Amino acid sequence: MQLPEVQEDVPPCSLVFPRSYWLNLREEIGMLCSAYDLFMKYCLTAGGTCFAINGTLTGKFFCCMSNYYPGNTKGPTLSAEKYVCAAGETVGLFIECGVPSFTWETTGGIISGLNWMAPVDGFGEFLIKVIDACEHSSQITITVTGPPDPLPPGHWGNQIGIMIWEGWRGMEAGQLGSSASMGWPLSYDPPAGWYYLAASEPLNIVVPEQWVYYAAGSRCFGPYHWTITETVNNGWYGAVDCLSGIPRAWDAVSYPKATRWIPDE
Repeated sequence: MQLPEVQEDVPPCSLVFPRSYWLNLREEIGMLCSAYDLFMKYCLTAGGTCFAINGTLTGKFFCCMSNYYPGNTKGPTLSAEKYVCAAGETVGLFIECGVPSFTWETTGGIISGLNWMAPVDGFGEFLIKVIDACEHSSQITITVTGPPDPLPPGHWGNQIGIMIWEGWRGMEAGQLGSSASMGWPLSYDPPAGWYYLAASEPLNIVVPEQWVYYAAGSRCFGPYHWTITETVNNGWYGAVDCLSGIPRAWDAVSYPKATRWIPDE
C-alpha cells in the first residue's frame, strides 16, 4: 500500500484517492500526523473490514480495498455502437473501467473480442453481460428485428398461409387502433427460415411489413402483428395462440401469405 507518488496521478477510472485528498482531510479534521500516516490509518482500518468479509489478502480483498489500493478500478460499464440490428449483424461493444480479465454471458449470438454477432436464426431481445475480475458486472440488451440486411444471395421459396383478424368477441370501440399479434398453429412442419409478410390494408386492419423466423419442428408460426381499425363481428373462428396457449374467438378478415427467403448454398 502506498500513496500515489504524484499528487493527482491516479489510474484511469480508479477509486484510489490522490495525495491531495489526504492532505485536505488532514487539515479538515485537524490531525497532526503526516498525510501518509493518515492514509495508513484509514487503509488498515478498511483492510481489517475487507479481510473479515473475504478471508483473503488477494482477489476480492483488493477489490474491497479499491478506495485505497492504487490500480483497482470502478466496475465495468458496457455499451454498444447500436442497440437495434438485423440478424447476423456484428455490433461493436465497449467497456469503460472494470478490472481485467473480463468474461461474458449472452442469451444468444456469439461474442468474439469486443464484437457481438447477432444470431441469424431468430429475433427479439438478447441480453449481453460482462463480468470483471472482481465479479462486478454490467449488461445491455440488443434487439434483433429481422433477417440479415442486405439479404444474402438467394431466392424466394414456399409460402405459409396465416390468418389476420379484425377483432375479438367483447372488444370495445375504445380499443381500436391497438396492435394485435398471434402465433398461428400449423398442421404441417414447413422449412425453417425467415418468412416475409408484405404490408397490406385489407378491410378493418392494417398489416405492417414484417419478418418472422420459423424454427423447424415448432409447428407455431409467429408472432406476427397487425393493427385493428374496425370490428364487424360477423362470423367467429376459434383458434389457440400457439405462443401463449390462450384460446380465442376471432372474426377472420384476411389470409395473407408469408414467403420464405432461401439463401444460396
